[in-house]
Amino acid sequence: MFALLLSILTLSGPLQTDSIKVNTQIDHVTVYQNQAQVHRSYQHQLSVGESTLIFENLSEFLLEESIQLTGSGAWTLVSLSVQQSFKDQLPSTSKINALNQRKEELQDQIVAKQSELEVIKKEIAFIDQSKNIVAGNKLSADEINSLLSTYRENLTSALQRQDLANKELNNLQSKLSNVIWQIDESGRTNRSYSKKVIAVVSTSKPQEINFELTYLVNNAGWYPTYDFRSSSIDEPIELTYKANIYQQTGTDWEHVSFTINSGDPSSNAVKPSLDPLLLGYSFPSALPTMRGLNTFKPANRIVKTMHNGLVTGKVIDAESGESLPGATVSIEGTNNGTSTDTNGNFILSNLSNGVHILNVGFVGFTTNRFPINIQRNGFEIIVYMNADLVGLDDVIVTAAGIRRERNALGYSMHKPEVPHEKPSIIQNNVTRNQTSFSYELSDPYSVPSDGKTHTVDIKREYISGDFKYGSVPKLSEFAYLEAKIKNSSTLNLLSGEANIYFENRFVGTSFLDPNSTQDSLSVSLGKDEQIVINREKLNDYSSKNFFRSRIRELEVYEISIKNTKSEPIVLMIEDQIPVSTNEEIEIKIKELSNGKVDEETGIITWDLELAPGELKTLRLAFEIEYQKGKRLNM
Repeated sequence: MFALLLSILTLSGPLQTDSIKVNTQIDHVTVYQNQAQVHRSYQHQLSVGESTLIFENLSEFLLEESIQLTGSGAWTLVSLSVQQSFKDQLPSTSKINALNQRKEELQDQIVAKQSELEVIKKEIAFIDQSKNIVAGNKLSADEINSLLSTYRENLTSALQRQDLANKELNNLQSKLSNVIWQIDESGRTNRSYSKKVIAVVSTSKPQEINFELTYLVNNAGWYPTYDFRSSSIDEPIELTYKANIYQQTGTDWEHVSFTINSGDPSSNAVKPSLDPLLLGYSFPSALPTMRGLNTFKPANRIVKTMHNGLVTGKVIDAESGESLPGATVSIEGTNNGTSTDTNGNFILSNLSNGVHILNVGFVGFTTNRFPINIQRNGFEIIVYMNADLVGLDDVIVTAAGIRRERNALGYSMHKPEVPHEKPSIIQNNVTRNQTSFSYELSDPYSVPSDGKTHTVDIKREYISGDFKYGSVPKLSEFAYLEAKIKNSSTLNLLSGEANIYFENRFVGTSFLDPNSTQDSLSVSLGKDEQIVINREKLNDYSSKNFFRSRIRELEVYEISIKNTKSEPIVLMIEDQIPVSTNEEIEIKIKELSNGKVDEETGIITWDLELAPGELKTLRLAFEIEYQKGKRLNM
């Protein structure tokens, strides 16, 4: 097998008279987080000498530096070039004629409705004049009441018909405006852009070659979401891993095989290098200091809101924790962009439904680029920027060195009816290398070029978790069930939104951050109303006394917990005592009910086990002593 990959592309080249136009079909797509690699195949009988192959109708978002042409047999790639092409689509005469006919119909209806309104106006004027009959004639009380009743009924009816006619007229005028706009749009010549790859190949003997053309495209990618299901604390957790694929490359991916990859070819793949660290005396300077490598990189925080099409947030230096004013925030491929204010805050509004790529950049920092899915919602986002120590080197990413290790649990386009019933295995192959992992979908799939998300289940696992209830009665008198998943690194999780189901009901959404340094991953399964908790301040035991120049305040709280469930539970209760920041303020614990206190934070924890129907009571009492005439900031 002979394969030649060209790394330098010429932007134009002469076409030979015996050039062959090639219309290939997409047979495989590898989708990365922010890009996709398209695989096209073509079989051709080469003659002796040179042949020019023109691969047409390729995406205009093709990245020229990523093109690779491979093939079987003995042949030589002489040159490779990329050219822009376009196609004009003339307006449809039949469509325009139909729209003009509709326009005339609406105009006739508008004239008729306007005439109807004129008649109603004259009727209202006539009814209004009829009230003069009462003033110009001697009428009995019954006759006056009858006339007034008739006047009222007729005027009310006419005004209602006038209001209805006005609404119908406005609706007709709106439809007419829409038809006029469609006529204007349909009369324009639509131009669609694409690219073509021109390959000149040479062979010394006639032979049939199976060519494969691969390239990266922008305006495509995927992001993960998850379903966590648990029918009870005695059952394992069902984790469904979903890939939300989107693309707007101008070419539909119809019935092709897919590989979902966690990598990101758009990011720099070169390891940074250290320069000598020179130590000397520092002097005041107006120039910013050089930034070093981060030992801790906080993850971006994305929270969904109900504000349709509104994205707000803050841009922060991940190393110093300071806000970054003047950072650019934009929606890729649009004119919708802004800069952060002096506090690092930004606002983007009027985003349409669909997947958008949010770009956040600042000089000296690596660009942050990630998808957001607007579906009649908005987002609040905190973006952490990391110093760019690498530069802007161009990198071509290939799939060399990838090896298969095992099969993942099955591919499914629907949720199982019984959460704890294990589905059949459909052999989605999972592939790992040293920097990413990928899933090969076992069945072909279609993703049109519409910018919308198309969701596919790529993995399902049943995992064990340590279930434990937790409550902070001072803030919420509910117990929340939390599952801690150990060895989460083996699950190949990425940051993403998760739907939580417990006891066969939806309890809410959460955001997973598997990049945490913790050994386990915590998943909240919602509140349990069968655990009744009450926290009350005992005023009869609390007091405030004066002792010379000092004040002593005693605060006593009681926390009651009752388990009304039919099974025992393990519950951790959290409360707190204040922590003094001034040596004049003394805090003494009087009663703790065997709770454990953290001296630095003042947080107290109780680990409880409650049998079904059991009630336990905790008491917390502490004394604060401080200088008379001073006020505490509690």
